[in-house]
Amino acid sequence: MAAKKIKEKDQEKVVPPPRRALRYSPDIGDYAVLCFSGPDSQFKIDLVGIILNESSSGCAICVPANRRLKEGDEFVVQVGKMNPRPATVVWRKELDKDVVKLGIKYEK
Repeated sequence: MAAKKIKEKDQEKVVPPPRRALRYSPDIGDYAVLCFSGPDSQFKIDLVGIILNESSSGCAICVPANRRLKEGDEFVVQVGKMNPRPATVVWRKELDKDVVKLGIKYEK
């Protein structure tokens, strides 16, 4: 669904489309573990991120910027207490030179 443009007091405003899934705050102490070896190999910790929010279809996390993760990158992720599952980076936002915020979509 595309963003809509609306007029508000002679100003045009872009309204983003509604999200497809509700977002939830993570449980205290939970974090995301990423493994780049692939879904068929032994799960090992390659990168750890802070969970910002979770949904049934994905999550948003912050990770160190030293890993060059980009849109379309695939890996296995374990978010909090759930089992590891395949995932893809769907968006990336550099917060500063040290931290990157990632949108992650769980694959079926």
